[in-house]
Amino acid sequence: MRRLATLIIDADADFVMAAGRFLSDFSACEIVGHAATGYEGMVAARRLRPELVLVELALPDIDGLELAARLRQLAPPPAVIGVSALTRARFGRRSGDEVLDRYIGRQEFSAAVPRVVDRLIAARDARMLRNAA
Repeated sequence: MRRLATLIIDADADFVMAAGRFLSDFSACEIVGHAATGYEGMVAARRLRPELVLVELALPDIDGLELAARLRQLAPPPAVIGVSALTRARFGRRSGDEVLDRYIGRQEFSAAVPRVVDRLIAARDARMLRNAA
């Protein structure tokens, strides 16, 4: 099974290291890069073409939901998971449902990410089989 190319966009270096280590140990992901700002993240996404992007919703230079919407415009668009210490309620009416594949709070990261990644890989593999037929 080919691992899911993953980009992490988050200004918290400790979280980036911990998430990268966790995702690398969870053998379904290959960390292809990380960025501390939305601008750096968009540049990296265009260059690296990840299949999965983890985006902190409270970035220092751009709203994470705005970045997620921009990432969705890439071809092919990556799956985008919003990750934040902020609760969904803090985003008010802007839940992110229209631009995020999933929102995961940092407190549930290690429990939720493996299930989400497994679903993304299954969907990718099904697409590849359909395209090969």
